[in-house]
Amino acid sequence: MSDATPVVIIGELNVDLIMTGCLALADARREVNVEGFTMTLGSSSAICAVGLARLGRPVSFVGLVGADRGRLLRHRASSRRHRCLGRDARSRRATGVTVSLTSPAGRGLVT
Repeated sequence: MSDATPVVIIGELNVDLIMTGCLALADARREVNVEGFTMTLGSSSAICAVGLARLGRPVSFVGLVGADRGRLLRHRASSRRHRCLGRDARSRRATGVTVSLTSPAGRGLVT
């Protein structure tokens, strides 16, 4: 697909923490165990950019991330077909994080 028109996506880079096998919700009085855990690239715009790149579309991603996890996210967002132009923020702002609690009943998100 070398003749494909390049796509530029502007958005944010977030961390997704996906907890699987969560059978109950935690509250202030108890801890809840889960069966599994995955940390991955998050945010709809970044996931879209990576998906387009996997389909062979030339993609560039532009966005800001916090200085705390910026390098990790830029590395995970990049591939041979996908340039990630995200820059570390030079402020004290933190990179966004979403925790996904996945159970047989569905999925709950905390961002």
